[in-house]
Amino acid sequence: MCIRDSPRIQERSRYKLSISFRLLTRLLLSLPFRFIALGLASVHLSNNIRHLASIMAPTAKRALSALQPKKVVKSNTAIAPPAKLPVIKINHGFESLGTHCLRYISPELKSLIDSDAKLIVGAFDLDDTLVKTKSGGKFPRTAEDWQWWHNKVPESLNTWIRNKDVEDQDDSFSKVLVLFTNQGGVTNTIPTSGPNKPSLSFAKLHSRLHQVVSSPQLAGLPLAVYAATKKSKAKMGASTMGNDNESPDAVHSEFRKPGPGMWNQLKRDVHPCLVLKDRSVYVGDAAGRKGDFSDSDKNFAQGLGLKFQTPEEFFSL
Repeated sequence: MCIRDSPRIQERSRYKLSISFRLLTRLLLSLPFRFIALGLASVHLSNNIRHLASIMAPTAKRALSALQPKKVVKSNTAIAPPAKLPVIKINHGFESLGTHCLRYISPELKSLIDSDAKLIVGAFDLDDTLVKTKSGGKFPRTAEDWQWWHNKVPESLNTWIRNKDVEDQDDSFSKVLVLFTNQGGVTNTIPTSGPNKPSLSFAKLHSRLHQVVSSPQLAGLPLAVYAATKKSKAKMGASTMGNDNESPDAVHSEFRKPGPGMWNQLKRDVHPCLVLKDRSVYVGDAAGRKGDFSDSDKNFAQGLGLKFQTPEEFFSL
């Protein structure tokens, strides 16, 4: 007898086939229910996720907004000093504008203003940009405690005034020098005490600036000076108490760099001359570099849209 014809073998084969068939049937029958259950669970989970997302979306949006860098909106609106503030003449052509600014305009620049010229401005910070102390101290001890920041400074300023850029070959413009300096340690009491009774710090600043602008190296150049001063501590807030000679605190704040007050005052003073801002430059040492005390000079230039250079860059050191 052949092995395949054995009844025992045939019976085993049928038994195995039956078991396989039953297992396959159970598997096939169970699959739809599992898929249905899985689909229902997926739909339920999806609905929960949507609901959770709708709840968390505002919170997530606020969190992402907080992480993103803020855009600085620059305003060109300037706070004009009240017309009632006094302009008091001091010696050597200097003037006190209220208590917020000490101003000087050279005769040469006044002549350009009268001629309605177009102006290219070379603007500079004062301390540690054009001058430094002889004593080596951070602040000048006396009015005479100054020297040029570098021996190239006066020559470079004169060269800049005389030379024209390649793109500026016409004679329809003139170059002028302007000093913008924060003098937060200088108390301006001129409007209340009179020009003959300045504070010691104001008298020292006035004398030092006069020595700089009248130095042989700068004599005869068209230039202007704007120094942001402070009011007496005893007078802080005096503008709100009816003192017409005190500059408002808002004006004091605007005139300190990086505020645009001194630049806007320059534009008022040289009117109707047109300032060619895109060809002008501002030079200062407070550039936010390692070791700099601040970045006020850099921010001052950027806020006005002026080209900015450090003293090392402008004087090619």
